Amino acid sequence: MKIICSAILLTTLFLFCVPNTNACSCAAGMQPDYEAWMADQQRVLFSGKVIKMEPVLYHFPNGEAREMAWKITFEIKKSWKNVKGEKITITTGNGRGDCGYKFKLDEEYFVDAQKTEKEIYTGICSWTQKLAQAKDIIQTLNQREQERPR
Repeated sequence: MKIICSAILLTTLFLFCVPNTNACSCAAGMQPDYEAWMADQQRVLFSGKVIKMEPVLYHFPNGEAREMAWKITFEIKKSWKNVKGEKITITTGNGRGDCGYKFKLDEEYFVDAQKTEKEIYTGICSWTQKLAQAKDIIQTLNQREQERPR
């Protein structure tokens, strides 16, 4: 009986005393580093509207297929870095503990992404956000673009 009571007490203490944690955590309270953005040759910066969302499926040996990521296609509104053309497709996680960003079809975003050999990726630890929330970032990028020597 003492063992059962001790186990219940320890479990209760553990549940209430351990802080909440997430599978994905980012540095909070930081400001965008515009100089680092412009120096980073792998950085991709643009604003655009989501026009297509396709799940990337992983096929397990047992025949089951599960959504593991998303391919998101944007119609480009404005490009600040490493975007050519009127459309771009990027990858993000599925948002289940893998730091993927939850995009919505037909919505506009400011996207901060990274190029790799295989893809362009963004997630919740980047500065990607809904376009309406990115006014300060966009204003600063536009101002720096105008100040840049041509």
